[in-house]
Amino acid sequence: MLSTLLRVIAAGAALLVVQAVASGLVSAWFGPAPRLPANAIGWIVVSNLLTAGILALIALRSSQRGAGLAVRLAAVFFGVSTFNNMIEALFFHVVSAGEFVRYLLQGALTAFPFSFALVGLLGLRRAERPGPSRASDRFELPAAWRLAAADLLYVSCYFAAGAVIFPWVREFYEDRGLPARAVVAAMQVFVRGPIFIGLTLLVARMVDGERWEKAGLAGAVLSLLGGAAPLLIPNPYLPDVVRWAHLFEVGASNFVFGWITAWMLSPPPTRVAALAGSSA
Repeated sequence: MLSTLLRVIAAGAALLVVQAVASGLVSAWFGPAPRLPANAIGWIVVSNLLTAGILALIALRSSQRGAGLAVRLAAVFFGVSTFNNMIEALFFHVVSAGEFVRYLLQGALTAFPFSFALVGLLGLRRAERPGPSRASDRFELPAAWRLAAADLLYVSCYFAAGAVIFPWVREFYEDRGLPARAVVAAMQVFVRGPIFIGLTLLVARMVDGERWEKAGLAGAVLSLLGGAAPLLIPNPYLPDVVRWAHLFEVGASNFVFGWITAWMLSPPPTRVAALAGSSA
């Protein structure tokens, strides 16, 4: 336990180094980034520890090893923390198109090197030995109705949580010109919802464990990487009241969505046993 905790702390420090290098490279290409507030460094440390902790937990609960594990972790990290969040930021005119590209590149240059470093720090570099195939290794796309239900669930969670915090963010977004509600819904149904469903399914397939474990970890990944970790850090784009409102909004709605979706999309125990038996 202590050894794992120390490795997570080391991973949090490694993430800080990778972020600094990625930021430097991107700044050389795009010019200086907007300055963070003076109190940001402490929150960055906390955010990095949360990020390293949840990714380490996923890695340790996975049967995968080596480069395959690192690439999957990077896809989850980049997809949840950067890609889907930046789509939302661009859609609501919080960032410009140039800043969107900048932060996507910076996110990729952070997620992939860090994920390989994390696998090394956790001692999971060695590729898995060949053995009997497991049910979790056999990809089987969930039924279409489950995917559609998950998509509708995401939109429902999105609007319900947004309605709760809207009084705190109304003035900020009205100044930017809110898109029509139907356009916002279409963005979630056809773009962001399917992305989150795919990432949730990836986490559920990575984790070895009971159905409730897959659901809990998927919910935690979406909540922490998509909400708490990035929104803890003060930034020049969101006033503090808006940032904190979004932290509670996204943290709660993403967890509920991730938990229920992973549960729906994970085979029940009887189905897992049947798949395992058929591959023996």
